[in-house]
Amino acid sequence: MKLEIIFPNGEFLAERTSNKSFGIVDGLSIIGNSAETYSSASPDQLEEAKTKLAKLIKNDFKGKVVFVIGENGLNLAKTCNVVLPIIKVGNWVGPLIVDAATKNVKTVILFGYHGKLIKLAGGIFHTHNHLADGRIEILVYLAVKEKVPPEIIVQLSCLNTLEDALLLLESFDKSIAEKLFLNLSNTIEKRSFAYVNRYLKTDMEIASIIFDRKRKIRWSGTNGKKYISYFQ
Repeated sequence: MKLEIIFPNGEFLAERTSNKSFGIVDGLSIIGNSAETYSSASPDQLEEAKTKLAKLIKNDFKGKVVFVIGENGLNLAKTCNVVLPIIKVGNWVGPLIVDAATKNVKTVILFGYHGKLIKLAGGIFHTHNHLADGRIEILVYLAVKEKVPPEIIVQLSCLNTLEDALLLLESFDKSIAEKLFLNLSNTIEKRSFAYVNRYLKTDMEIASIIFDRKRKIRWSGTNGKKYISYFQ
């Protein structure tokens, strides 16, 4: 038997997702139409990641761990043959970096797609879209700080995706776009560190490494620069 699933407006809705970065084009990937599903927002995902971290620490742990955001980041990290231990954290970034601090992890490297990690720069530490978005708003705020011309900021505010915003900025001035996204990377590190220290006092290092919609590793924060060679 052949079964064809038709999802109305799938191509249009796909433009609001990161499907293209997974290699899914001209349509929309729908959770639940494969033999196994992976819910990155469920409490089970959080407990599973905590359990993996606890087991990791017991087995000759060197103090550094990579937290990837979802299957996309996990697949890319494996493709890069990263030698550090990797844990998929789904959307539970905040609770898991706090958990890492309580377990005395020395360094957490946040590796993910710009459309997810940007939320941390705005203080959103559960990154599922149903809870909070704010991606464009956060970028607009950073663009104001970088003194991007007002007419470009207005155009940014009308866009739906971070990739479209990146393309607009690069078409205006590549050096400004690069500086803005480097500032984004640093802000992710600073806001994440501040978030953890709201719950416990720690000097745990948090590094950010970001890839774009084409799965190209593009930016890193000040801490991330020390580890970006692990991903190339």
